[in-house]
Amino acid sequence: MRVLASFIWAYFYPIVARILLLSIDLMPKSSSWRIWKQARNLSPNVDQVNTHGRKHVVFFCPSLGEFEAIRSLISHLKDSKYDMFIEVTCFSPSAYEPLTTKISHHVDLISYSPLDTKQGVVDFFKIRDVDRMIFSGLALWPALLNHLISANIPYSFVAAQIKSGLLKSIYYTSLSQYLIKAQHISVIEQKDATRLLKISNDIKASVCGDPRIDSIIDQLKVSPALDSIRTFCKGHKVIVFGSTHPEDEAIIIPIIDQLVNSNYKVIIAPHDVKQATGIAMKIDSAQLFSSLSLGHAGSILIIDQIGWLKHIYSLSDISYVGGGFSNELHNIIEPLLANNVIITGPDLSKSYMAQKLENVGSISIVKSA
Repeated sequence: MRVLASFIWAYFYPIVARILLLSIDLMPKSSSWRIWKQARNLSPNVDQVNTHGRKHVVFFCPSLGEFEAIRSLISHLKDSKYDMFIEVTCFSPSAYEPLTTKISHHVDLISYSPLDTKQGVVDFFKIRDVDRMIFSGLALWPALLNHLISANIPYSFVAAQIKSGLLKSIYYTSLSQYLIKAQHISVIEQKDATRLLKISNDIKASVCGDPRIDSIIDQLKVSPALDSIRTFCKGHKVIVFGSTHPEDEAIIIPIIDQLVNSNYKVIIAPHDVKQATGIAMKIDSAQLFSSLSLGHAGSILIIDQIGWLKHIYSLSDISYVGGGFSNELHNIIEPLLANNVIITGPDLSKSYMAQKLENVGSISIVKSA
């Protein structure tokens, strides 16, 4: 089976990946894939990466969540005695754009990750002399990993979670050659290490916990000024609806008046901040964060800028964490560390921490308004 899998990933997969990439141009202009490709094409070209003699370490973070998970690791490396050139490479514009324009960090270079085709990977490494690559999570990109192996560039995985189920087991087994050749795999829980060792005893793995917790604690230590929101919240109980999806908002919006009438201040922070204005238009007397003044006396605030939610949790009493109605439950650790009462939708399958908290009765699960 492994011989067949190696053949598929080495020869058949690159052809399929190339066809899919070309087919994006045939999709509607409003499609998320067309927007993704356009964003990549408009990003600044890097002719040659000059590290000035420093070791070049690339962190592969497909989305902003993966970057936030290992932010503390990157910060500690930059503060260490090792003089490294650290690059973070992202797949998603939702990670690339904030990291290049709004979010402060200790990174020397933010780039778009190579497309997982042979040519895309060759083009990426042609202008870089990479000493090591570290993947946040278990991102198994065959074309990229094949290049790392052939070029003798060591790689490892940090904060990896190994999903259960027959199909996942087949998937991991088919890619076992990349897991075995990894210099190390740091997993979050013991069950993740056990599942890896069932695939092969040659996999080098250890249980190191979730570095996201360290990242959140580090961020809370450098909380930005929240004066306008403190004034907004003063004297009231505060409920935050964080990282909401349309499925969450359909439940939240009809009951906001009841919350306000019960003397709550309500803050909604949509997962996609571009939707904030549309949400505000559906709610009477809602105020956008970007136009909030210190003297504002309203009761409903919509966050239309990224990077604030983790700090707003420190001012709230109750947090509803979005994504539980759309199989994409978001980061539950931030409100947990802020000592909030936590509410989520019913689907916890994407959050190991939410499952643990539910088992000990520490979060509330809702299924309707």
